[in-house]
Amino acid sequence: MGRLSKVKFATGHGTGNDFVLIADDAGDFELTPRLAKTLCDRNGKFGADGVLVLRRPTESERKQGVDLVMAYRNADGSAAEMCGNGIRVLVRYAIEIGWAKGNSWQVLTPAGTVRVDAVAKDRFEVQMGQAELGETVNVEALGENLEATKVTAPNPHAVALVHDCSKFEQIDSPPILGPSDAFPEGANVEFVEVTGPRSARIVIYERGSGLTQSCGTGACAVGAFLARGLSVTERPATFQILVPGGELEVRVEADGNLALIGSAVLTSQGEFEPDWVIANS
Repeated sequence: MGRLSKVKFATGHGTGNDFVLIADDAGDFELTPRLAKTLCDRNGKFGADGVLVLRRPTESERKQGVDLVMAYRNADGSAAEMCGNGIRVLVRYAIEIGWAKGNSWQVLTPAGTVRVDAVAKDRFEVQMGQAELGETVNVEALGENLEATKVTAPNPHAVALVHDCSKFEQIDSPPILGPSDAFPEGANVEFVEVTGPRSARIVIYERGSGLTQSCGTGACAVGAFLARGLSVTERPATFQILVPGGELEVRVEADGNLALIGSAVLTSQGEFEPDWVIANS
């Protein structure tokens, strides 16, 4: 991290999945695991499910069509491949500070370049690519041993169908995943209660963050799982996914590509003093 000036930040959420956002104006901000944990600590000054760092593209990235660049860490300081709710909030913040013009943007993430489109005020559609449905796995939670499906979207997920998902809002420790080699880097777990032909309620336990109000990649994993039996003629199909913090839409295209549609809200803005950032990094 180079010599810092004041660092612009914001807080915001996508269907209750909340974040601290940092505007990396100089392009050299280092989000350390320690700083992410400090910012996300709900007993501290802020509290969030994760931290997003926004920067403008380099000249080389710009030539490749990149408009914005996103980095992300979970509440425990670990990095994640993608954040479907976070990327909407990140674009909303970029618009607020004048870094994003127009109605469509290419955002470079650790999982690759992702297109985000504005569909209404504070509502965005994210092109999430395809999900990969894998083998059957086991999830142990609240004394129950559940059968689940491994889904990569692109974060790793275990999707478990349950009769009533609300009971899993009482989880106070990470679910146990098996077999042991199924998720070498851990996984998000979605407890899914199907409520209609194109709708479901879910409870999410995110690796690195715990129970969260919402998970964009998790909603996509569930949408892909629910669409697995649909023929090409039955697609595109849109699924309403009710999360604790609101509602997301997942559209499954004929080719299997996924679109995630949901809100993005900013709740505050401010500046960090450089000495505070350095002391907590």
